[in-house]
Amino acid sequence: MEGFESVYNATAVQKLLDEEAINYRQCNCDEFAMGSSNENSAYGNVLNALDETKVPGGSSGGSAVAVAGGYVHGKFGK
Repeated sequence: MEGFESVYNATAVQKLLDEEAINYRQCNCDEFAMGSSNENSAYGNVLNALDETKVPGGSSGGSAVAVAGGYVHGKFGK
């Protein structure tokens, strides 16, 4: 799926974009939500923001790290 760009956004994301509520960026997550540790993600391991000896877990680990690390107030798993 390298280079793929969706032709539309999820409704919740679009509503936030319409209100200029977020500066939308992508995070490193397991493709197709098919992972549980983010150790084999397309862009490399996702490191836990609180303890790099542990994995963030979940298919949306990049989003979890962004929130736990204080980089964003909230994030959709994508």
